[in-house]
Amino acid sequence: MNSTSPERYAIVPTADGSPTIYDTLFHAHFHSLHGALTESRHVFIRNGLEYFINKFPHISHIRIFEFGFGSGLNAFLTLQKVRDLNNINVTY
Repeated sequence: MNSTSPERYAIVPTADGSPTIYDTLFHAHFHSLHGALTESRHVFIRNGLEYFINKFPHISHIRIFEFGFGSGLNAFLTLQKVRDLNNINVTY
């Protein structure tokens, strides 16, 4: 199997009902099987983005560099979070 074959990746369900991607070449899941959405909300949004916003309330522009875009779930959740915050711009 080469790295570009369609069989390399599979979408699999996680415990919270959200899907994650499974890489058959590396035998690795992109997110926790306990819950992809739960994991991203807890780690990336609550303990990352929200923590930073609360610690530095005067900041109006945040730059986020995520090495390895993966499924894009963290970027999507970031967009959802900052949409309602009129005073913060995000460069992803």
